[in-house]
Order: sequence, then C-alpha cells, then structure tokens
Amino acid sequence: MQFRVRIGQRDVSVEIEPRRGSEYRLQLEGQTLTADFAQVGGDPVYTLLLDGKSYQFFAQEENGTLVLIVDGHLYPARVLRGGAPAAAAGVTPFGTAAEQQIVAPMPGVIVDVLATVGDHVTPGTPLVVIESMKMNNQLRAPAAGTVKAVHVHQGQRVERNQVLMVLA
Repeated sequence: MQFRVRIGQRDVSVEIEPRRGSEYRLQLEGQTLTADFAQVGGDPVYTLLLDGKSYQFFAQEENGTLVLIVDGHLYPARVLRGGAPAAAAGVTPFGTAAEQQIVAPMPGVIVDVLATVGDHVTPGTPLVVIESMKMNNQLRAPAAGTVKAVHVHQGQRVERNQVLMVLA
C-alpha cells in the first residue's frame, strides 16, 4: 500500500508491505526499514521495533487526523488523497497555517509548563509535560513559531483535545 502522509508540516511518501505476523517492510522517502508493531494492553499505547531500535508511542485517531506522541514529540499525521485538502484552504489539523494549537492528546495532569507567551520556539522545543497513564509525556513544538497563548498551569487536570498552547 502506498500513501502520501502529512506529518506536522511535512509531506512524506510511505509504502507499507505486510510480512509475517506483526512485521512490516516500510519504505519512507526511499529508505527501506523493517518494523514490528504491537499494542500494549487495551490502551492507545504501542511498541514499535524499527530496524532493531525500540520505541513506545501513543496513537489515537481524531477527526481524520492521527495524533502520535513518540519520545515526547507530538506529530499530527493525516493521509493525503490526491493532494492536501486542508492545506489548500490554509488549515492544518490543529489550527490555521499561521496558528498552531498544541492540544492534550489524552486526559492527564500538567506536570510542567516549559514555555511562556512570547517565547520563540524551534521544531522539537519542549513546551509542556503532561502525565497520563502513569507516564510523563513531553509535548514539543511541531514547527518553528512564537508562543501566542498558554492556557494551562502546573497541576491542572486536562481533557483529551483541550488546547494547552497556541503557536503563531
């Protein structure tokens, strides 16, 4: 199966070929990888063995967007069919092209707020730490920008899809 996927602000070519059991061959932007994938319990937490390196990640579909948290990095992903329907209108899954909302991928408690209004961030900059399912998840900036608004504080309980911060 071949796909064109938008991950954050980047479009990626992906080809997935099932092998045996939970093993797959992935072709990502011309690079071939072997993957083994399994769900952990009934939670939306998964393990991925990718070319011998192990990852644990959270994944949940929300309104046509797959929200992924891998090693503390937030990756909104959307399969594109014949182009980028949302991008053509200047809209991404988390706000307009000029504004990006950082949302809670799951219910939890804010452990730390690492950025404040006016901070300039680059892709991967830690923004918020949220505890959920007895794990601390550090949400990071998916793209460069400036923190426009912070809607949470340390110790606050948050619900899934609650806006935590806005980047512009």
